[in-house]
Amino acid sequence: HSAGRHAVYKEDSYVQIRTGSGNRCASGWCAISTPMAYSGSFNYVVVDDSPTTHPTLSMKPTTPPPTNSPTFTPPTDSPTTKPTHSPTSSPTESPSAAPSTSIAPTAFQPEVVEMLTHPAGWANILRAVYFNVTAGDEWARITDLQVVTYRTTSLQVYMKRGNAATYENSPCDWTMVAETEDGWDGRYWKKVYPPWKNGFESVVMEPNETVSFYVANTGSSNGILGKRTGNRGTWYKSSWTKLDSTSAVGAVRMADGRTGYNNGQLFKPHSKYYSAYGMYGGLKMETMQAGSTQAPTTAPTEPFSPDALTSPVAESGEVKDFNGVQFDVDNTGDDFAIITSFDVHFKSTGSKHIEVWSRSGSHKGGSLGSCSPGQNFNNWCNEWKKLAHGNVDAQGLGKFTATPEFSVAVKAKTTVAFAIVSQNGRLSTHSATASSATVQGSHLRINDATCIDDYYGSNLQTSHEVDSTRFKFEGTINYAIGYGKCAYLSHFPWTRLPNGASSMDIDEGDPEEAIMVYEPEEGDPDDEDGPPLDGSPGEGGPSDGEGGPEEGVMYQ
Repeated sequence: HSAGRHAVYKEDSYVQIRTGSGNRCASGWCAISTPMAYSGSFNYVVVDDSPTTHPTLSMKPTTPPPTNSPTFTPPTDSPTTKPTHSPTSSPTESPSAAPSTSIAPTAFQPEVVEMLTHPAGWANILRAVYFNVTAGDEWARITDLQVVTYRTTSLQVYMKRGNAATYENSPCDWTMVAETEDGWDGRYWKKVYPPWKNGFESVVMEPNETVSFYVANTGSSNGILGKRTGNRGTWYKSSWTKLDSTSAVGAVRMADGRTGYNNGQLFKPHSKYYSAYGMYGGLKMETMQAGSTQAPTTAPTEPFSPDALTSPVAESGEVKDFNGVQFDVDNTGDDFAIITSFDVHFKSTGSKHIEVWSRSGSHKGGSLGSCSPGQNFNNWCNEWKKLAHGNVDAQGLGKFTATPEFSVAVKAKTTVAFAIVSQNGRLSTHSATASSATVQGSHLRINDATCIDDYYGSNLQTSHEVDSTRFKFEGTINYAIGYGKCAYLSHFPWTRLPNGASSMDIDEGDPEEAIMVYEPEEGDPDDEDGPPLDGSPGEGGPSDGEGGPEEGVMYQ
C-alpha cells in the first residue's frame, strides 16, 4: 500500500482498519512485504453503555470487499504513525445477563366479600321476595346468594338491571340466574348457599349501579326467612344491610323489598297494602380488576311473535244466526300460543253485549264420571271460565267486530274450547260440513262450531242436546306464539307483558299474613319435620307472640 505501514486504510464511526505487513511467496521464495492492506470485511456489534436491562445491539458491517483489486487514493495529509484514539478490543462494560425469572404481570386474584344478615331468635316466613342491590364506587361481581331456610326444598332466583319497582309481575323483564337441584331438602333455620342445578350465574355491577333480585319458592317449598321492616307500600326504600365503604367492593347496599306468593304463582307480588320485608342471608361477591367493563350481551330473542288466523265469511251455504257459537281450537305447532282476542261476525249493527268463555279440552263429549256426563257444552261442572265481557260497537254483516281483550295460553299439541255469546245480539254464520268448517293456520286450527241458541248466563247451554248440525265460526283469532319461559309465565292473569300495566295496579288479594317463627334453642331435638309453621298452640311455640315480638300470625 502506498500510504505506508500503520496508515489508516478504512474507518467509520466506530472502527479503523490500518495497513500492515503480509507474507508473500513466489517461485519457492517467501518474504514479508509491507505495507499491505486487508481486502475483506469485518462484522461487529456496538454495545450501548447506557444502564439498561438488556444491551441494545446494532449490526454494523464494514464495506464489503471489492470484486477487483482496490485502487487506493493516498490521503492529502501525511498519515500519523499512531492513531489518535485506539479502539478498545472489547467493550468497557460487559452487557448484563437477561433476568432468569419472568417479568410478566401477576394474574388478578379476586377478593371474596360476603354481605350477610342472620335472624336472632325469631323471623317471618317469606314465600317470595323482591329486593334491590346498589353497588358502591367499585366494580363488583355477585357470585352466590345465601338464604335461611324454613322447610325450603326448591328455589328459583331471577335478576334484572335497575329497580324492581313496577316490574314485579313482568316475567320477560327478568332473567333466571339460579335454580336449586332436584331433591334438595334445606330443612329449617339453616344458613346455606343452596346447591344450584347449573351453578349461580354471576351478576356484574358497575360502580353505583342498581340491580334487582327475585327469590321465589317453587313447587311445594314452604318459604325462606326474613323480617318485616317497614309499613305498607314502602318497599325498596330502606337499607336492609350495607357494607362499609372500606370493603374491597365498596359500600354495596341491599334494600328491603316486596313479598309475593308461592305455590305455582310465580311473579305474583302481594298487593300494594303489604309491608316491606328484608331477606335473611345475603350475597357473596368478589372484586373485579381495575378498568373492568361489562361484556356485551346478545340481543334477547323477542318472547312473542304476534299472528292471526282468519276464518272468512263463507260464500255459499245456509246463512244462520245465533246467540253464540262454541268451537274448539287446536294448537298444532311446537310452541305455546297465547290467544288474546277474537274478531266476530254480527248480524246487525249497534251496541251489543258480548262474552267470551273458555275451557280446557273439547266442548264436545265429556267424561261419564263428571257431574255432567257427556255434556261438556254446558257449565254445570263449572269448567268454563269467563275471559272477557263488555259492550261493543257491532259492525254488522260482512265486517268483523273486535271482542274485549283477554289472555289464554294453549300449550303445544293441546285443545281449548271457546264459547262466544251475546245476550242482545246475534252472531252470523253458515252451515257447513265438518271438513269445510275447519281452518288450518301455521300454528292453530279452528274446528267446526256448535250453535248456542238458548244462552242462560253462566250455564252457557240448557240441558237439551245440542244441534248436531255443523257450523262455521266466521271471524279472526288474534294470538301470539310464545318463545321461552318468560313468555309462558306471562300468560297468567296476574302477569303482564313487557310495557304492560304496572304491578302497582295489583290491589286485590288476601290480607297480609305475617307468619312468625322462633329459632330452635340449643338442646332442642333435631326434628326432621321441623317446628310448626305458625307457632300453633300445643305444637312448640306461642301463637300470640308471648316471649317474642308482638305479632305471631298477623293479619292486616
